[in-house]
Amino acid sequence: MQAKLRTASLLFRSAALGAKFGLFFVLAIFLAPEEVGVFGLVAATVNFSLYFLGMDFYIHANREFRVGDRDKRKFVLAQTARLFVVTHAVMLPTFFLLFHFEVLPWRLFPFVIALSVLEHISTELYRLLIAFGRPVLASFGFFLRLGLWPFVAALGFFLFPQMRTLETVMFFWAIGAALSIITPAMFVVRWPRSMQIPAFDWGWIKAGLYIALPFLLGTLCLRGMQTVDRYLFDFLVGPEILGAFVLFLGLAGVVPAMLQAGVYSFALPVLLSSAHDKEWEKFSGQLKELRTGLIIGSVILSVGVLIGARLMLIFIDNPVYLENFSLLFFAVAANLLFAFSMYFHLALYACKKDNLLALSHVTGLVAFGLGTIAFISVSIFYAVPFGLVFGNFAILLTKYLSFRKHDPRKAIANAEPGPATNQREL
Repeated sequence: MQAKLRTASLLFRSAALGAKFGLFFVLAIFLAPEEVGVFGLVAATVNFSLYFLGMDFYIHANREFRVGDRDKRKFVLAQTARLFVVTHAVMLPTFFLLFHFEVLPWRLFPFVIALSVLEHISTELYRLLIAFGRPVLASFGFFLRLGLWPFVAALGFFLFPQMRTLETVMFFWAIGAALSIITPAMFVVRWPRSMQIPAFDWGWIKAGLYIALPFLLGTLCLRGMQTVDRYLFDFLVGPEILGAFVLFLGLAGVVPAMLQAGVYSFALPVLLSSAHDKEWEKFSGQLKELRTGLIIGSVILSVGVLIGARLMLIFIDNPVYLENFSLLFFAVAANLLFAFSMYFHLALYACKKDNLLALSHVTGLVAFGLGTIAFISVSIFYAVPFGLVFGNFAILLTKYLSFRKHDPRKAIANAEPGPATNQREL
């Protein structure tokens, strides 16, 4: 049964990422590289905004949801929804500054606002379904959000020349995000009409924020690195080649996204429950399975991205992309290092070592900045790509060292020599 669920999840996720891969292909054909670059800036900005809107509150809420009974789960949903109403009311007006200072073009203002709201709700729903042990339904929502609309948009680009604009892409993106909320939400928790909505509990929300905020700091550092890189590359190299950089980052992003669907989403519920119940033998077994899937999957996906991208660029035959193909190797290397770091990330997260995860992401941002600055004297063109690789390597190294030091199985192995020492294996 588990194998069938994993296959179904992979099919949905693969279809979505295949459509996303195809969308980049279509954009590279029909839009100028500068427009592809603007699309990358919008996508990075929207994705970065999700962490201010969500405050990484899922760190606390999904743990409570996972181990709670039916009434507890409804309580968690009610309090979380109230918090998000506040964060949206406070944060969304700040988007005006991005357009006032012409960081992004005004013509995309309504799309950025709508996409930020829809993407945030869809992302939280996806996380909730993973915590609820419904990875297939989560992957179906992922397909609606990232897989269906790119196909429709690409079809429109081919059939109707007047639709070949960035605004068309933004419109279909918003439609896809909305569908990804409506459809899976019907299967989460059906609230009886006769049941009273739980009262507002600021104490519970405050306790959750206290847990989540250190992790949010780390997440903002990680996603900040994955947002600033595009703006910094635009500043150092220029908007035309930014289009190539955005294209290659998008293609390389297939690696961690596929691993999320086929490996991480199935491992996380088992790691959470086994760590909560202190079933360390089960915990160790799941880590071994996670490691095997990670190594095999990352190698296959990385090689597939490199080969697929090369064939795609031959068909596009645009010198901007062909002459800057070397950027893809840096993008794949950075995503590969990030994928490897998720092995230790999930283990530390399951053991509630949130501060260590935040530390690793802060370290990564600092390493990204230092690496970029140091490499500018060598090559302005490769400074940002090198900084990305260096930053993700720092994240991997920090998480590895943190888990070696704080592995909960180590205390058991030291206290019970003999067979238990086998559990110390990473």
